[in-house]
Amino acid sequence: MLSIAKHFNKTLALSVLLIAISQFNYGFDNQAFAQTQAMLAFDEQFGEYDHKTGTYAIPTRWLSLMNGLPFIGFAVGMGILDPW
Repeated sequence: MLSIAKHFNKTLALSVLLIAISQFNYGFDNQAFAQTQAMLAFDEQFGEYDHKTGTYAIPTRWLSLMNGLPFIGFAVGMGILDPW
């Protein structure tokens, strides 16, 4: 029977910790931006006024761009770093 302790070392533990923290940071970043977009003050500052409802709203094309462009940036970054 293989011993797990034989394959587990400090480098592996730090690598797993780094990946776990990176995943947490990625989710935290996306959620923080989504909550910012949902704030009324953000809508009033950057949105368009709708006279029928009397409220401000950010057009869906801008919301789509703000939420989708980071993924294009990730793809470009992966393409740049691919040779390494």
